[in-house]
Amino acid sequence: MIAQTVTDETFQRDVFDASFERPIIVVLHAGEHDPSATYVTDLAEAITDCGLECTLVSIDAEQNTQATAVFGISIAPSTKGVLNGILRAEITGAEPREAIDAFLAAVPLNQAEQALASNDEQLIRAALEADPFEPSLTIALGRLMLDRGDPLEAHLWLLTVAHHPIGGGVFERSRVLSNPATDPELAACLETFTTDLESSLDGMVAMIDTADAERLDTIRRIFIGVFAERPIDDPLVLEYRRRLATTTF
Repeated sequence: MIAQTVTDETFQRDVFDASFERPIIVVLHAGEHDPSATYVTDLAEAITDCGLECTLVSIDAEQNTQATAVFGISIAPSTKGVLNGILRAEITGAEPREAIDAFLAAVPLNQAEQALASNDEQLIRAALEADPFEPSLTIALGRLMLDRGDPLEAHLWLLTVAHHPIGGGVFERSRVLSNPATDPELAACLETFTTDLESSLDGMVAMIDTADAERLDTIRRIFIGVFAERPIDDPLVLEYRRRLATTTF
């Protein structure tokens, strides 16, 4: 395997954008003639031996300061594993083979992550068999049950994640929808949660000031779940946090 040379000008295309197609292994070294640059050869051998399908790139940290700044390195060589635009793993310095192998193993998606990315029920169930205590898998499967119209099954399944920040919101949705007679107005509002999220959230905001303690707690947990699975600067989060600040929420 031969390392592809990347510069400041090609970093966006050859590292960040390319990482959405396959893992990118980045070695930042200190100058063309720095002895640590030979580390790339050792890394290439390890990649070949483990069978990882990836692209190996080399960046001269001294000549490409913008790329270096992205990773914030101070020691060369530094090795980064990037996938889907995210830094998955890193090692600093010319590490021994065991450390390199552990690094390479951490870069691809694991079974749980692959299942979650696919949103495929069979893959999620298989991943749960391998890791039955991973809450994200339990939540994902419960959400699939809920979205396909099985709120009671989802409710029972989600009991173990009822106090999880994200799981609690899905759990409350399943609780209300599995027995809509307990709160018909809120149940009707939640019917559109998957197909028209903002409409559903608007309906819940309108209920807050007149809600009793039980309904208010349910709405609060649903909103916490919505916010917890999004970045804090997500436009939807910012908008509804602003609107909730004007209520008794």
